[in-house]
Amino acid sequence: MRRLRRGGRTKITPYLVNNRTDRKEVSNPEVTVIVPYYNSKGYIERLLQSVSEQSHQDFRCILVDDGGSDGTFELVSETTKGDPRFLNLKRPEGFKPGGRGSKHFGFTCCESHFDVFFDSDDVMYPGYLRDRLAYLKANPEKL
Repeated sequence: MRRLRRGGRTKITPYLVNNRTDRKEVSNPEVTVIVPYYNSKGYIERLLQSVSEQSHQDFRCILVDDGGSDGTFELVSETTKGDPRFLNLKRPEGFKPGGRGSKHFGFTCCESHFDVFFDSDDVMYPGYLRDRLAYLKANPEKL
């Protein structure tokens, strides 16, 4: 089972790629979901749907494209259009290619107290964030 990690970063980065005028800011969400992806067009929509249907709605989902060429970035941008909780970014050249570099970049963009990493082919059950946050708040020694 994935574990939420305690964050607490407030670093703002200039690497935002899809700054849309229809996007309302989500300020200081309680939890951030970080999803690196590479050529995930065939299955990332399932993850996006499962994250958007979470019973705990105070979250930000940062999706980081690792330079894929199958059109996943455009698909994610279109799928999450109008939902301010989702932020679709491209990994800048200053971060190493691969999942680790994309995760690191996503981590530097977090502004929440808790964060969790998911892979692009994962699916989140509807109460995942609620249940994990409740557990960690009830058991702070696990942080």
